[in-house]
Amino acid sequence: MLGLVEEFLPDARDGWEEAVRHASDCMDDAGRGVPTGGGFTPHARSLGRAVAEVHGALDKAFGRSRLTAQDVAEEAAGMNMRLKEAAEEVPALARYTTRIGAFFDDYARVAGRGNPVFAQRTHGDLHLGQALRTADGWRIVDFEGEPARTAAERALPQPVLRDVAGMLRSFDYAARTGLADLESADPEDGSPARRLRRRRRASAWALRNRRAFIEGYAAAGREDPNCRPVVLRAFEADKAVYEAVYESRLRPDRLPIPLAAVHRLANTSR
Repeated sequence: MLGLVEEFLPDARDGWEEAVRHASDCMDDAGRGVPTGGGFTPHARSLGRAVAEVHGALDKAFGRSRLTAQDVAEEAAGMNMRLKEAAEEVPALARYTTRIGAFFDDYARVAGRGNPVFAQRTHGDLHLGQALRTADGWRIVDFEGEPARTAAERALPQPVLRDVAGMLRSFDYAARTGLADLESADPEDGSPARRLRRRRRASAWALRNRRAFIEGYAAAGREDPNCRPVVLRAFEADKAVYEAVYESRLRPDRLPIPLAAVHRLANTSR
């Protein structure tokens, strides 16, 4: 016999919808871009803690292992291969392949120098839509992994920073979706100066909440992601490349979102 137990969360709110609403409110000129009641950042910080606790529980239940330098080198080679294939499918990525590929090579060098990289069970497709906010905290759901990956790939242990990178990308998506919703609500209401102001607020909202999430994650006792900038940058770039292919195939109107992220990452200092 097989039994299934599920937790009933009558007051749960979708993390994605909550974030987009907060982002849109923050960009609305009526609010002058000033978040009320702390905006979404307290929720982003507590979400970071929740994700760290999930990682801790998965570590305790299934354990973790240290990846060898060869393991990481092979993973970095796979990331470079995905980048090459993505650039063939999404030509706009081609101008960034050298720079983004260098980030993947940097990741391999980190392990080659003896810096430990550990792998364990992770969520595998972590973003705001996989988080439910309740009266007593966040619940993380849907551990199936990225839909475009094979079942074998989804089952592989991964560094937890892949999950962290996925959530960081989600904050960027929420900010840009909130901006698009605000502009589409009244397309005639938008001088160039107003549009620029809103876009700056969108970037600031994403940055503020990305930082809060990382702060919460580190405060829960897990390793501070900011202490592994090379690894985190490589995973975020890999995720943005994945997103570019996904959007190109299924939602071309959203392709500018991951392309903007690739551009931003490619222009950060190594």
